[in-house]
Amino acid sequence: MRIVEGEQADCLRSRFIEAFIDQEGEVYTQSISKPFACSDGMCYLGYLWDALKDPVLISEEEILRRLSLQDRFYIMWDIHSKDYIYIPDYWKYPKKSVLLVTADEFRSIQHTLPEDIYLFDDSFCWTYVLTHEDLNGARFCLSFRE
Repeated sequence: MRIVEGEQADCLRSRFIEAFIDQEGEVYTQSISKPFACSDGMCYLGYLWDALKDPVLISEEEILRRLSLQDRFYIMWDIHSKDYIYIPDYWKYPKKSVLLVTADEFRSIQHTLPEDIYLFDDSFCWTYVLTHEDLNGARFCLSFRE
């Protein structure tokens, strides 16, 4: 596993948003594109997955199966403030970082990750999203493929 930080992490996050997020929609323009000052830096409200372009519902099991076919992929999460997260010691990795992992590494660290995560690779042709939401007793997950 490699923790990507700073300019490289910012670039990956920007490319993700460009590839997968509807930047003209209300969710993005009202909640995400306008970060505000918090005790732990600039953060936003809302979830990128609420602004995904043409998301498709997918099972967590199918995501895990597909990820097992990938050599390496990135993991990122929303930039939320600890001021609004009531889970102690929520951030196990630097909040604005992006992780580069193998499928085996992902399985071993999954329990340490924030509840809402975005998975993608260098191609920026696909993403899988594991959310904190529940749908009929199963984790609400989304995918996007160009």
